[in-house]
Amino acid sequence: MIYSDNTKDRDEPQFSTEHRYLWVIGVGFILIATVLTAISLIYQSSLTAISRDDDADWYRDYSGRGTPEINDQDFFYQKIGPSIDQARLADIIILGPSFTAHAFDPSLLHDFAIDNRLRIYNMSFIGIRGGEFSRLIAERWSLRPRLWIINVDDQLVHFFSDSTELTIGPSRISIPTLGESRIEAFVKVVGRTLRWRARDWLEGPLSVGDMYRSASSGDMSYDAFPYHLAENNSPLHVLRDQNCHTSLKVVSAGQEMLKSLGGRAVFILVPHSQYCPQQARELAQALHVPLILSDPDGYTSPDGGGHLDKRSAKIFTAAVLHRLQHTALFSQLFDTTEGGETK
Repeated sequence: MIYSDNTKDRDEPQFSTEHRYLWVIGVGFILIATVLTAISLIYQSSLTAISRDDDADWYRDYSGRGTPEINDQDFFYQKIGPSIDQARLADIIILGPSFTAHAFDPSLLHDFAIDNRLRIYNMSFIGIRGGEFSRLIAERWSLRPRLWIINVDDQLVHFFSDSTELTIGPSRISIPTLGESRIEAFVKVVGRTLRWRARDWLEGPLSVGDMYRSASSGDMSYDAFPYHLAENNSPLHVLRDQNCHTSLKVVSAGQEMLKSLGGRAVFILVPHSQYCPQQARELAQALHVPLILSDPDGYTSPDGGGHLDKRSAKIFTAAVLHRLQHTALFSQLFDTTEGGETK
C-alpha cells in the first residue's frame, strides 16, 4: 500500500494570488523609496535644498525667519548634496568660523583661482568657533587639498581645540548632526526645507535674512543683508589688550590637527574687535607655518566689530591672496608660471 505524506504541504502557509500581489507591491515601494532616499542623500534635490533664482549651485543655507536655522552642518558632515564631492576637488580649502565666512569675497576668490588654475573651497562654518568639526569632516570624507588656509582665531574658543559646540543666537549646544545617522539628518533637512518652503508660500520670500551658499565653491552670499552691503558702516576698533599669547595646549592641539588634516597650511587672522595677532605669531612660529596678517586699520564692520562688511571683505581678500601668492610655500606647491602645469 502506498501512502502519501502531505505534512509538508499542510505546514507551509498558503498564500493566495492576491496576497502575493500585495507583497510584491510592498517590496517594490520599499525598493523605490530606498533608491530615492539614496539619491537625495548624494545629490541636492528640491526636498533638501531651495535654490537661488533657479541657480541650483546656490542653496539656501540659513534662514532668519523666526528661530534661525542652518543647513550646512548636515550637508557637510552627512554628505547631503554635492558639497563634499566639490570640496574633494579643491587644491586649497579655507577653514574658520563666521569671521572667515564674512571676510572672503567670492568674486575675488574666483578670479584668483582662475588666474592660477586652481580650485579654492571655502569650508568655514557659521556659529562654530573650534576646528574639530572641520577636522572630523575632512577625516570622514577624505578631504586632502594640497593647502589649507586656516583662520587661527581665539575668541571664546581657539580654532585649535576639541570644541564641537554650535552658537546660533543666544544658546550654545553640541553640534546636533554629530549624534545623528545620515537618515536622521536627511529627514531633518527635508523637514527644515519643507518648513521654509511653506513659510515662503504663506508669507512670501524674505527680502532680508536668507543666506545662500554655493555647493561648488563653498562661498556664502550676504546680498540679502543690507548692513553687509552698506557703505557707511562704522570703522572697526580693536578693543582687546594686545598682550595676549598662545599656550602649550593650543600649540599641541594645532600640531595634532595639522597632522590629521595632512597637506600644508598657511595661517591667517581676520581682524575684528577681539583681534590678537600676537598669539597667532607665536603659534605660527611654534608650528613652523607661514602666517599672513592684515593691519586692522581701515576696515569697517556692520555689527560693532564682529564681522567685516562687503567693502572690507574685498580689501582683506585682495591683501591675503596677494601675500599668499608671494609665499615660498605657494611657489613650492603650485607652478603658476605661464605655460606651466600645476605640480
